[in-house]
Amino acid sequence: MNYITEKLHSLKKEAQFRSRFLNCGCKNRNLYQFYHMINRIKRCLFLIFFIGTFLQSQASVSNRLFEADSLFEIQKYTEALTIYKGLLEEQEVSASMLLKMAFIQDASGDFSEALYYLDLYYRKTADRHAVGKIEELASSFDLVGYRYDDMDYFQVLLTKFKIPIVLLLLSFSVLLMAYIINKSRQGIRAYVPFVFQIFSLALLFGVINIRPSNNAIITVGQTLLRDGPSAGAEPLQFIEKGHKVTVLGTDEVWTKILWDGSEVFVRNNRLKLI
Repeated sequence: MNYITEKLHSLKKEAQFRSRFLNCGCKNRNLYQFYHMINRIKRCLFLIFFIGTFLQSQASVSNRLFEADSLFEIQKYTEALTIYKGLLEEQEVSASMLLKMAFIQDASGDFSEALYYLDLYYRKTADRHAVGKIEELASSFDLVGYRYDDMDYFQVLLTKFKIPIVLLLLSFSVLLMAYIINKSRQGIRAYVPFVFQIFSLALLFGVINIRPSNNAIITVGQTLLRDGPSAGAEPLQFIEKGHKVTVLGTDEVWTKILWDGSEVFVRNNRLKLI
């Protein structure tokens, strides 16, 4: 009898413990679910905030661009140019904007700035009609450095369509790899696809690592060239604005350029990189 009583008491205590344990586990699960829900809400709020900020920024850019275009249409060129320059500094560039900036600068007689924006327009659009205008302006003021050959045009095209070309080559390489692996499992050596794979990967590497040539346009008249990156370096000659030069290197103050076959130095504020 005592044994039965003790056993019942033991079972009762075990049941109470199980109940407390399960309730505790339930509370822990509920607490975990609550924290999980909070984290999901936080992520959603962050995503909404990020998208909202991006859309607001894009709306602001669109509004400023619309304002500048409206000013351009009513021939308030100075005000329009100020807004366009602000957008360009923020890397918010459109082809039509660059063309309008070139038109404004050309109309005001600042041919070096007009050439700068025309060159940016050409590199963004690969529009060969712009080359004709650039060469016409350069010829009018006896400027050097404005030679556009087929290789330069090909490089501009590669830069413009770089992302689609990379995606196409990457997809082709993946398909070739899958084909080669499938043939290998069948005991067949796919030599020709393997050669094509090597060629496509080499081409992909070349396109990814292509870099536009480093050029700049002198935008300030009577720019002094020196033989070293120092105000105390030997002065060589003065050149007028508008010339296009090859950039060999740059630091915080000086830019090394190639002029008439020689390496010379010019202050950064005397030119604009393209």
